[in-house]
Parts: sequence; C-alpha cells; structure tokens
Amino acid sequence: MRARFFLVCTALCILMASFAPGVQAASGSTKGEVVTYHLGDAFLADIDPSFSPDVASAENGDTLALTGTGSFNVSSKSVSGGGTFTHKNASGTVLASGTWTATRLSSFHGYGCGGNGFPDNFCGGRAEMLIHLSLGPDATLHIDCLIGSPPKGAFEGVTVAVHGVKNFNKPTSGATLFTI
Repeated sequence: MRARFFLVCTALCILMASFAPGVQAASGSTKGEVVTYHLGDAFLADIDPSFSPDVASAENGDTLALTGTGSFNVSSKSVSGGGTFTHKNASGTVLASGTWTATRLSSFHGYGCGGNGFPDNFCGGRAEMLIHLSLGPDATLHIDCLIGSPPKGAFEGVTVAVHGVKNFNKPTSGATLFTI
C-alpha cells in the first residue's frame, strides 16, 4: 500500500506543480511552522479512495474509523481541526459514531519533507494530540506518515487510545499526510 501511495502522490504532485509555477519549495523543516494534518480526509480520498478513512483496530477486533484535517504549530503546540469517527465491533455493527475535535498538540517529531517524488511541502512525521469525542470521552490520537526517513518500526496511519474505554492500537488501513 505504501508503494501505491507513493506512486499516486507522485503523479498528483507532478500535476499540481504544473498548475502552480509561483509556489516556492518549502525548507523541509517544520520547527516553528504551521503544519496541516490530513487523515483519511477528502484530499487523500481524491488521490486514492483506499486512503480514506483511517482505521485502527483494538485487540478484541473492534475498529475505529476516522477522517479529519486541521493544523498545528510545533512551537506553540496549538492545534485546530477535527473530523468524524465510527466505532464498529468485530462483526461490523456500528456501536457509536460522531465527531472529534483536536484540543492539544502533545508532540510532533518530523521525519523530513519531500524526496521520493514528493514535493518539498509533503512531510512525514508522528504527531500526538489530545482529542475530544462528541460522545463525551477524550482520547489520545497518534498520526504517523512515512514520508522522509521514518524510524524502523514506524507505521502509516493512526492509533487512538480512548481514555478509560478502549485502545485502538493497530493501524489497519488508510493514509495520512503532513503539509507545510
């Protein structure tokens, strides 16, 4: 799936670059800059429908599907945005659905920007943020994108620990992206 993501993104980037001659290359650094995050959102779904939604699974087979977008500032740790979620049990029955809102950036570690056919403003990294689910609980969301030089064992996708409820700790499908 990662190779397919790279190929489709490369084609999209070449097309986008041909329509944006005045855009300058980004520095590749995210320190102090505003970073936009995408997880299984419309932007990624337009590249490839299999990139949406981002799905993580729990030990018991339950899944949590998320879509969303927003931005954060690495220096100030401010964050905005959100999206939707659907919680299903192992047999596919919807147990809950609603919206989520980003409330605080806990950390971001960039893996680098550009390279491998990606434009300089497409970046990889791992973000950890606190989110609030419309049904009441808070959760910790990890967003991981493998562009750049990710560490060994890094994954593409999301994991979500719903505080006091369930840990969806296995990325199952979808794609993520950070842009500067």
